[in-house]
Amino acid sequence: LGWGVVILFIAIQFLARPLNIMASSIGSNLTWPERHLLAWIAPRGIVAAAISALFAVQLENSGYTDASVLVPLTFFVIIATVLLQSLTARPIAMWLKVAEPEPNGFIIIGANTVGRAIGKALSDQGVKVLLADAGWDHVTKARLEGLPCYYGSPVSAHAEKHISLIGMKGILAVSALDHVNLASALHFKAEIGSGHIYILRSHKENRSGDIGRFSLNNHGYHLFSKDITFTDLSSTLSRGGEIVVTKLTAKFGFKDFLDTHGKSAQCLFALDPQGNSHVFSEKEPVKASNGWKLIYLQKKARPHHAFSGPSPLKRVKGMSSS
Repeated sequence: LGWGVVILFIAIQFLARPLNIMASSIGSNLTWPERHLLAWIAPRGIVAAAISALFAVQLENSGYTDASVLVPLTFFVIIATVLLQSLTARPIAMWLKVAEPEPNGFIIIGANTVGRAIGKALSDQGVKVLLADAGWDHVTKARLEGLPCYYGSPVSAHAEKHISLIGMKGILAVSALDHVNLASALHFKAEIGSGHIYILRSHKENRSGDIGRFSLNNHGYHLFSKDITFTDLSSTLSRGGEIVVTKLTAKFGFKDFLDTHGKSAQCLFALDPQGNSHVFSEKEPVKASNGWKLIYLQKKARPHHAFSGPSPLKRVKGMSSS
């Protein structure tokens, strides 16, 4: 084929396709970085691969002796663009700042007091959250607090179309209704994976081990601790409990935190120095260390002199209404 095919490839990749994308995207909501990325990786060659042989035969029958090069020329362009784009798509997307971020957020099932407090604490630390609740009062309170919230059943057909999982790494099922938590866990299991679904225990699960094992084995993991329930969290928040954020240091590590607070604090989440979120649960222990942030529920206010660690970075107070 010679150097002509290389020149053709360069013309298609760097001239023809970008001009095509720019012209076809006029009037769209695409940003310029998005258009540039689309011009680089947009599919091409599908139709050409399907009909190039047909064109080659017809051209040869019409007397064009060089028509036989059309098929290998077409497939060279396809293979070259696929190889180039597969190797460079993500670096270019990151350079243009249009790459999808690594999943780090949570869909919180239940916009009650517990769900709102958890959502507020995570959101304040830059973790993406979306609350979902079928109760209008809960949704209204969540939105007044600046929390994004989906109004409706999280397992409905409408929710499938309007709840985006982009940037979401897990499900936190904290509804006061067991059947809502279990249905949501089952609904999101296929896309999120049971390893990233966390269900807050209820009194019913505590009294009946069978239901607890069913939730754990088939839908996900119990949230925070095997001994903590929705009622526990709700009651603690209603009595003035706070969700607090503090940073671990070389002088005040995770063990020091546990020794200082004892049972007065329930660890909820941890953020590593890169901002990645980690959930305290029965799944696996969180190995927080220097530079990590702990998000925990302060069950009872402690005297100032009793806390020898760093000052809390953020407090989210509980509310009396549910």
